[in-house]
Amino acid sequence: VNGPDMVWGSKVGQPPDFSTSPPLQDDDAISFRLAGTQNHPVRHIVGLKQLVVLTDGGAWTVGEPKQPLTPSSLGADQETWAGASSVRPVVVGNNLVYVQARGSIVRDLRFQEEVQSFGGNDLTIFASHLFTGYTIRALDVAQVPDPIVWAVRSDGRLLGLTYLPEHDVWGWHRHDTGAGGFFWDVCVVPENDQ
Repeated sequence: VNGPDMVWGSKVGQPPDFSTSPPLQDDDAISFRLAGTQNHPVRHIVGLKQLVVLTDGGAWTVGEPKQPLTPSSLGADQETWAGASSVRPVVVGNNLVYVQARGSIVRDLRFQEEVQSFGGNDLTIFASHLFTGYTIRALDVAQVPDPIVWAVRSDGRLLGLTYLPEHDVWGWHRHDTGAGGFFWDVCVVPENDQ
């Protein structure tokens, strides 16, 4: 694909229309390249307090918090240098949980009021024995009754991350099928109150 380090956005309310008009209007299509020290492909785009773009070289914020993204408001700042893998990230509360580039570390990304910036933690640091020699190939999250991020490891084992970011608490647990089987993917499906 041409421009793997670019972001494209269509005209407002017109998904197939990527045109612009002279002079630029706020509802015109946008396209931009993240201007870092290296070219890193965009892996994911997620809306948190503002638009977050995850590349394989770090996390970027684009535009202003809680403001629409327009051709005239395209500022981008690199927030972290821990890039993301191609595994789809999940949102837990106001935080983003993602698999770091190369696949063996799970990180979070959150807005930190004290420094008015995004930052995060290596969520595997206290359970490295569950990740050494393996990669994570899928994530999903169950929000209720307690936030648990489910992760499928490359050997087919299922890992769970109980994640309570508002209390700065997280812990990993491993789950087996009981019949010697393997997990290929994970999907959380809400049902009734759970």
